[in-house]
Amino acid sequence: MSIIAPNADNVGVMTRAQDMRGRSLWVDARRRLFENRAAVVAMILLAAITSMAVLAPLLSQYSFETTNWNVVSCAPDWWPDSTVTCNAGGTHWFGTDSVGRDLFVRVLYGARVSMAV
Repeated sequence: MSIIAPNADNVGVMTRAQDMRGRSLWVDARRRLFENRAAVVAMILLAAITSMAVLAPLLSQYSFETTNWNVVSCAPDWWPDSTVTCNAGGTHWFGTDSVGRDLFVRVLYGARVSMAV
């Protein structure tokens, strides 16, 4: 504290208070959101899932209800120790169910239903 200027120590505090007053709630919320890495990763993941669900008809090679009896209960194509391969049916990223429907397509359409709820 100075004898000549008694408020000289509070100058920095006052300018910070003035800066805070000029910032809106949305700017402050956006700044805090983007400083949190986990929140940014979750936001990117949710955006990817949402875009995949919206673009499901364009991304899927098969229909939602198409049944292929040649590939019943197949493991995914990328699974190294799959006992039943889906070579006859094409590419099934998540494999097929007991009726021969593609699980990847069903997950995409299930994400659409989840977003509607």
